[in-house]
Amino acid sequence: MSSIFKPEDQIPEPYRIEEINQDVYLLNGECVKWNGPVTKIYSPVCIPGPTGLTRKVVGSIPDTSAKESIEALNAAVTAYNNGLGEWPSMGIEGRIECMQKFVFLMLQRNLTAQSIISTIR
Repeated sequence: MSSIFKPEDQIPEPYRIEEINQDVYLLNGECVKWNGPVTKIYSPVCIPGPTGLTRKVVGSIPDTSAKESIEALNAAVTAYNNGLGEWPSMGIEGRIECMQKFVFLMLQRNLTAQSIISTIR
């Protein structure tokens, strides 16, 4: 089984994953800086090492508390506005335009398409 897993230095450069450590979370359409605990995210692909096969850390995300969760829920309820909010009442063309703008702005922040996809996975 270990022969199917390659050491990290044998992974071709385009397929190597750099760690992405997210230190913000989204609240009311704004990125809020997070200085608290984080949850590590591991690749499902193992890397052989001196102690055997291990899962590589590919990044981390904020480990928000109930307080931040309730704030985010309240913001979502306010934005939804019983189905009358901007997003739920927007047509499909408007939603597509919003998503295109989002991707454009992400790319402007020097994120490659591959790192965006890696973040989503």
